[in-house]
Amino acid sequence: MKHKTITLFISLALLLTLLSPLAAAPPLQEGGQDYFIQADDWLSKLAEKFYGAPLAYPAIVEATNAKAAEDTSYTVITNPDVIEVGQKLFLPAAAEASSLLAQSAAPASLSHETVTVALNFSPPSLDPTTGVVSWNTLQLGLGETLARLNRNGMVEPWLAESWQQLNDLEWEIKLRPDVTFHDGKPVTAEAVKASLEYSIEKLPAAASLLKAETISATDPTTIQIKTTEPNPSLGSLLAHYNLVIFDAELAKTQPEQFAAKPNMTGPFVAAAFQKDSSLILTRNPTYWGQPAQVEQVEVQFIVDANTRTNALLSGQVDMAYQIPPEAVETVQQAGKLVKSISTGYQYFIILNVQLPQFAEKEVRQALSQAVDRTAISQQVLLGKAEPATGPISLIFPFALKEGYGYDPAQANTLLDQAGWVKGEDGIRAKGDQRLAFTLLTYPQRPELAQIGVVLQAQLAEVGVAVELRSTDQINDAIKAPDFQAALYANNTAPTGDPGVFLNNWYSPKGSSNWVGYDNPEITGLLDQLNLTTDPTRRTELASEIQQLVLEDAPHIFLVVPQFNIGLGERLKNYEPFPSDYYIIDNQLQVSQ
Repeated sequence: MKHKTITLFISLALLLTLLSPLAAAPPLQEGGQDYFIQADDWLSKLAEKFYGAPLAYPAIVEATNAKAAEDTSYTVITNPDVIEVGQKLFLPAAAEASSLLAQSAAPASLSHETVTVALNFSPPSLDPTTGVVSWNTLQLGLGETLARLNRNGMVEPWLAESWQQLNDLEWEIKLRPDVTFHDGKPVTAEAVKASLEYSIEKLPAAASLLKAETISATDPTTIQIKTTEPNPSLGSLLAHYNLVIFDAELAKTQPEQFAAKPNMTGPFVAAAFQKDSSLILTRNPTYWGQPAQVEQVEVQFIVDANTRTNALLSGQVDMAYQIPPEAVETVQQAGKLVKSISTGYQYFIILNVQLPQFAEKEVRQALSQAVDRTAISQQVLLGKAEPATGPISLIFPFALKEGYGYDPAQANTLLDQAGWVKGEDGIRAKGDQRLAFTLLTYPQRPELAQIGVVLQAQLAEVGVAVELRSTDQINDAIKAPDFQAALYANNTAPTGDPGVFLNNWYSPKGSSNWVGYDNPEITGLLDQLNLTTDPTRRTELASEIQQLVLEDAPHIFLVVPQFNIGLGERLKNYEPFPSDYYIIDNQLQVSQ
């Protein structure tokens, strides 16, 4: 373990010894106490609550595992990021926590293992200011944000230690003092300021998130952000991938080098990148947190799902991310493991509402009612999905509980009333305009093409003609002037809050609103949501917005999918994150 990390843990131990009477809130029982995990808990949060230091969480891990060795009612913690409601922990007294932290700082031998991972999306480069590459850098363990989501969908500090709103327009963010970039250069407030400003310059979505008028470094570990308008959810927005932190100086002065080997803060460093092929990741020797558990990760970018699955079956890779539902049984019968996780994602159809066939709300509602979501969930995705109820994934508490049912008779009635008449070929038309469109899918998510085939048949039953077409570059295709409709997958709460998704897609200024959708009533409620801090009121407003979106139907919401991760024997203890963030991190390790 690095000298600076040892020093950090010992310093924490001394700090706990000196300050534990003040830090504990509520005070711990003498000798420590049992604790049962609550819905919004994570280990670093508990460490901060009881010891005054979030980095003291290893003491809880060590003490709980020691108890578990003698009493099976305690949880065995193999991955600090994976805890569940109701699990029993042991919180050691402050003095014991200090001792455990000092012990955990003892040098440990690091694995020299290499792990091979097959992913479904291949970034065009590793420059996080290009497209959605910032998302890829979080997946790959290259980049980190000031905040992150935990496994319960809650936002917690990451590169930042804390943040607070000073007034309606100003926020103060305290940074961890021990973070460095991959080249060892310290991540100061000036460096974070430069990173955020460059992201705002290059990425409209980043500018939309922060709404920053000015960003200033007030001391080496503190930045202040003044926004152009109240932005009460800014703290949670710090977890968004478009605000990943990187060395802006290198990005500006040596863009080609940066695109191949970005200087970031994650537990892995990019050693060799080949576009559309592979990436070699090596352990970051200057990482501020726990060092990566493996020395190297070989990433293979395999867009085709069958090829990705076969790579796992043949032993070519240790992990195949997102294998298709129909391959799950085959993989399991071959002695491999499949872990399926519920996600914050939604599969839906984007409609170009500017086109005559989609301009009428009644037509869009009819399309929504003509879709049998249960059939898609059960027959296409083989039970690895749930029917969608609205814009937000069902795993979030602010999702709608009820949506469109399958009612082709009502769909036909709506289309009849709107003046769309069936022709001899069974396809409806109004004047010279046929009720027909091209529906795009993309191979990185192969199940969408299968869903498209089912949709084609279901919509034909009510007189709608659908032509299916696949494209490798779905985001470019949606922005094209001839775009009509697309099957799409999107994370509906990438920061644990409904505001990002709802603003991106349904505000006239939204970064994902490529088709120019504009509903003044929804826009007015979004304006209210963006100024509201009270969580209960935010949930109420989000529900109102979702209900209006459901009624206006600019999108056809289909299913909330599970992601299927195929694992070889070497990764049998891997615990997938409930989204496609943080796929590769410092906890990735070869199973013993």
